Amino acid sequence: MKCFKLSIALSAVLLLLTACSGIGVFGGTKNPQTIGETHQGTQGIAFDFVTNYPPSIIYLSGGDTGTNILLDVRNLGSFDTTPQFYFSGFDTKILPNMPSGVVYSQMLKGRSPTNPDGGYFQLQVPTYSTLNVNMPKDSDIFTFNLQATACFDYETQASLAVCVDPNPYGAVTQKACIPHGAASTGGQGAPIAITSAEQESLKNKVIFKITVTNSGGGQVYEKGKTTMCTRLAHSDLNKITYSPFTLGGQAGTCTPASPVSLRTGQSATITCVFSVTGDLAYTTTLNADLMYGYMLSKQRSVQIKKIS
Repeated sequence: MKCFKLSIALSAVLLLLTACSGIGVFGGTKNPQTIGETHQGTQGIAFDFVTNYPPSIIYLSGGDTGTNILLDVRNLGSFDTTPQFYFSGFDTKILPNMPSGVVYSQMLKGRSPTNPDGGYFQLQVPTYSTLNVNMPKDSDIFTFNLQATACFDYETQASLAVCVDPNPYGAVTQKACIPHGAASTGGQGAPIAITSAEQESLKNKVIFKITVTNSGGGQVYEKGKTTMCTRLAHSDLNKITYSPFTLGGQAGTCTPASPVSLRTGQSATITCVFSVTGDLAYTTTLNADLMYGYMLSKQRSVQIKKIS
């Protein structure tokens, strides 16, 4: 009876420790954070106006409004980047201390196992003062759309699990896996996502027809053009550069050549051919590294009312 009671007590202590620490009975952690979990989603830099900064109606007495413009800025993807911001939609003669050019921000870390929420900061404009207004002559009310635009370089680092069968027509029918390509609706931690990889298996060769999609709701432009993103030419838009796709670490031959253009700004297809060896099917990874610039905008309607 004493042994029975001791056994129950030890079991209770073990269960309590497991619940509090997240450590399983046989080792390991409960719901461990993995790299794959942070390489999900279809956003990179995300931002929005802080509530009441600016307010929808600004009451003006004199020239100083006593308010600022604040943006909450986050990196919800898995790539480190430094976004830059532009503000537009206003006449600089009316809002003289609003920046007319680029406002640089700090580098934001992407999501990772040690930083699952990603980087965050708050951008204030004007930086060291409050918003000033030169009210138009003979006007008591002035309304405009304030637009904030973020431009940033980003990368999609994708790793898709696929089945490879070097000998699809062989006599062995019991296989470890069956080739069927890959599909992803959750993204890879970036606004450009590989949404599908259709697969065709041949003897010692596999062909993937890979669909790349703009899933982030913004505009894509060629990598390296971020410093001029508000002055882009049509030829700069919808361009994605890619490193050689690899299958199990081995590079394939892909067409069209990099950079590839997104059709109507939304999607592109890249076809890659890989050589494979062996006799039996196995699971490996199809890896891609896509590089591009990305532009997002937010607007807020602002009305200035003169009260004195």
